[in-house]
Amino acid sequence: MAGVTPVKVVHLAGPPVEFLVMEYLEGQTLTARLAEGKLPLAQALKQAHLTASTSEAIRMIEQGGVKLDGERVSDRGLKLARGTVAVAQVGKRKFARITVV
Repeated sequence: MAGVTPVKVVHLAGPPVEFLVMEYLEGQTLTARLAEGKLPLAQALKQAHLTASTSEAIRMIEQGGVKLDGERVSDRGLKLARGTVAVAQVGKRKFARITVV
């Protein structure tokens, strides 16, 4: 039976477990994305676990539910440059300091 394994679930087989094997997912690494110079805010919110997905982050930005350093963000295409340090707020109770290295 074919299926998709849920994200953040690792299947362990056989005692004792001496190594861990995970599925390979294609795509860029975070390091590769940052090498391009800027990180989209929606990706940063997902990486900081403030939203479950980038599409949720974009929806929150469009609805006015995202603030950076206390200022409401309305640009869904906003990208954070290297060296940026900001406090992000999603909704009323989710906060995280984001540092783009």
